Amino acid sequence: MKDLRKVGIGIIGLGGVGQKVLQTFARHPQAEVRAVCDTDVALLARTKAMGNDLFASTQYEDVLAHDQVDLIYIAVPPKYHYPIVMSAIAKQKHILCEKPLANSLEEAEDMLRGAADSKIVHAMNFPTFFRPSYREFSRCLQERRIGELRRVEVTLNFPVWPRAWQQNAWIGSREQGGFVREVLPHFIQLILAEFGDLRQIASSLEYPADTQLCETGILALLELDRQVPVLITGMSGAAAAEHVALTAIGTHGTASLTNWSQFLYAASGEPLAPVELAETDHLYAMVDGVIQSVLGHTSVVVNFATGYKVQRILEGLRGSGALR
Repeated sequence: MKDLRKVGIGIIGLGGVGQKVLQTFARHPQAEVRAVCDTDVALLARTKAMGNDLFASTQYEDVLAHDQVDLIYIAVPPKYHYPIVMSAIAKQKHILCEKPLANSLEEAEDMLRGAADSKIVHAMNFPTFFRPSYREFSRCLQERRIGELRRVEVTLNFPVWPRAWQQNAWIGSREQGGFVREVLPHFIQLILAEFGDLRQIASSLEYPADTQLCETGILALLELDRQVPVLITGMSGAAAAEHVALTAIGTHGTASLTNWSQFLYAASGEPLAPVELAETDHLYAMVDGVIQSVLGHTSVVVNFATGYKVQRILEGLRGSGALR
């Protein structure tokens, strides 16, 4: 029998990413957005106008207290994740949280422990895991089309940071922002899913003279359990075009997830070439997994345990915690 139950959604944070996920929830037949929150009053009013019975507040506590809200999506800057998540856990609300999980490893550990102990669904918004480009990347490796894995490389190049569509104060700040926090977690999550745990060897970040601004470069060397090196290179403010990629190099070929939605492959000695992929809605797949988990069905979600592992690696790379 088809499950006709609906999950009540509360959304805290209505910025660019928050709006995309809100629209995705709105298209899901088993989700109903019932409450929204943002400190931007004009943005809150525009969002409220989208639904006749949509509850709106500038205080996140009001959304958590809403008795028709089952799942909270948290789309605020990282330093606000901890208080909201811990309050949601206390209210026994299921959670979908933006990455990184927290603003420190200690916060992330508390959040993971609290969510696991409460038995709620706790998920992270890592949508690239659901993209066809990653599925093809993973299939290529599982089929050993690249032969024996020799090296993994992550490339993060941005001519300007923050990006044109992402202009806000916090995302360019040293306290919470930077592409290491904002973009690199996606690739760390994919590496963990595909290859297993990482050990840090060395890391160096470049910073501007202004101590309020985020990093402008990273060079890091990590290692998989199988002693395969993982090289991370990234910079902003350089002339190169924006380019992000996760590349696996083997003895017989190379596989690359490039610019989020592309998959490129090359046999030994050949240039990388794009592989045509069927289009799918990766955000919808991510949201559906969370909804089905809340309803008690078996589904795929990226949970806080992975979020904590990603946080641990981030803190090691940024020099605020050792990763050995």
